[in-house]
Amino acid sequence: MRTGQRLLLLLTLVISLLVLMGCGEENTPTSPPTPRVIVLSTEDSPVATPDAVSILPTPVPFQFPSDLGSVQVHPGKAVVIGRLISTIDQQPITDTPVRMAKIFYAEEGNKDPNQGAWALDNAQSPFAYTNESGYFIFENVEPTDFVIFVGDMLSRYNVETSDNERPVPHTAPPDKLTDLGDIWVKY
Repeated sequence: MRTGQRLLLLLTLVISLLVLMGCGEENTPTSPPTPRVIVLSTEDSPVATPDAVSILPTPVPFQFPSDLGSVQVHPGKAVVIGRLISTIDQQPITDTPVRMAKIFYAEEGNKDPNQGAWALDNAQSPFAYTNESGYFIFENVEPTDFVIFVGDMLSRYNVETSDNERPVPHTAPPDKLTDLGDIWVKY
């Protein structure tokens, strides 16, 4: 055999061996493990309880403060409250996310809304849900200028706008509770 034929035969054997190694047992994907609910037994407890207690958190419904004087404003922070009402059916907007979208101005010290832009950060912008009467509260947030953003930013949403269809700017001053009152939104 010539050298060229030997190299071709050797290359063919190596490729065949690699193909055979790759045809071994199939790697079947495994399903992710099922999440476990940890249940604590109460057999030895002196207190009469159900057979088992789940340690998963229980959601706490939003309770709008009945007395605004009881709302604590932390030093250097702000509290903002308001109520969302739909311009479509004149009813409170209930069980809906509401966010504070920060306003960034073109020039420091120039708070002309026509010279700025608002931005919503889905992870960092203050967030609340409206209750059954449409009320929301942002507790102890950074003082800032903002617009009210209503709804889910990935599907149905709107921003509070004025008669000229521009976003309405608000200010949350430090060390104060700001009541925005009724906010009418096309939602």
